[in-house]
Amino acid sequence: MSQSGQAVPLEKFVEEIPGLGKTGQFLPSLLTQVPGLREVFGFMEVVESSLDSLDAQVAGIDPMQKSKKLRLDVSKAKGKSGSMMYVRALLMQPVVPFEQLAVAKELVDSGAAKAISGLAASQAASLIKRTKTGSGCKEELSKVCEKLSKIADIQSNGFGETRLLVLKEGKKQSLDACTTNANVGILVAAKDGARLTVAGQEPTPLKAGEPVVFDVCLEASLQAEEKLPVLLAQAWHPEFAAVERTTELRARASAFGLSEEEVKAVTKVVNDHAKSAWEKSAKHWRSTSSGLESMRKVLQTLEEDKAKAKEAAEEAKRKEDEANDEDRKRALEELERKRAERRRKEEEAEAKRLARKKQLEEERAKRDPWLLFPEVVAAEKKVEEASVRHLTS
Repeated sequence: MSQSGQAVPLEKFVEEIPGLGKTGQFLPSLLTQVPGLREVFGFMEVVESSLDSLDAQVAGIDPMQKSKKLRLDVSKAKGKSGSMMYVRALLMQPVVPFEQLAVAKELVDSGAAKAISGLAASQAASLIKRTKTGSGCKEELSKVCEKLSKIADIQSNGFGETRLLVLKEGKKQSLDACTTNANVGILVAAKDGARLTVAGQEPTPLKAGEPVVFDVCLEASLQAEEKLPVLLAQAWHPEFAAVERTTELRARASAFGLSEEEVKAVTKVVNDHAKSAWEKSAKHWRSTSSGLESMRKVLQTLEEDKAKAKEAAEEAKRKEDEANDEDRKRALEELERKRAERRRKEEEAEAKRLARKKQLEEERAKRDPWLLFPEVVAAEKKVEEASVRHLTS
């Protein structure tokens, strides 16, 4: 409840979730009322950190990932209801064989690609936009639209628009940039002669009725030597899971112009398709993606380098400890040498003292023989003992 006593719209809480309860108007106070949420947000923070780390690794493999993020990634605390979205750690190659993508194969198997082949449309047309049937689904295109509407990954895509382009003779046509990297682009030409050019790649020829999959977030263009219709479909990226798709569709319903009933209908399409085909298509994508294979190799190399660095550090520490042991050993040896030298000098000094004492006693005895008489010696001893007692008392 808000301070005015009215219920806070759920969308407000959703918008504040990226702040993990640390920022915002409503969630921080809700945490004080529901302490268990702290543990949930703590786990979410760990996941967020892991995704950021993985995204950085993807950027190390795909140099274009950073530019996609700069363009699509609005503030994490805002924009969850907007029409642009950046998804972290989502890898996409510039051009992909259509056999790798289940939805592209579905275009062929459903007959949609064949329906495009030989098409003689003279005007560009919108076929599916924001999950709804486009204004161009009339006359000869109605059959194409009917087939496209049965392909879940295209029909349920709220971010993308599937439309028919008509290339002009000899004129390059630039393709619109994506609104999310959770989309992939699929092209189907009505006849041979068109070619796709994606930034940094050699031109890819389009064969009549054969899909070509490409990264719709990269700068791309089409060109043909004659007037030629080309289908441009935008579909969900196979790594973008059903729960993510439905979450974004609900959160962005207003931006997509979807009513509550339309949201229910399209999320049902997503969920029904996920139950029957998503896991299989995602697994196929992962197993055949050269980009993911490159990423696996890079990550494996990083782990190997980390292990080698750890081993090298341990070896350096061992050598350092050994060197320290040698230093300690040499220091002890030097200390023992000095002690032995000191003892030797003390013994020599004592020997000299005793020798000198003996010499003095002998000279004294020669000079005064009477000093050796027992009575004198006894008297001197008593005097010496008395002196000692006096000094110690």
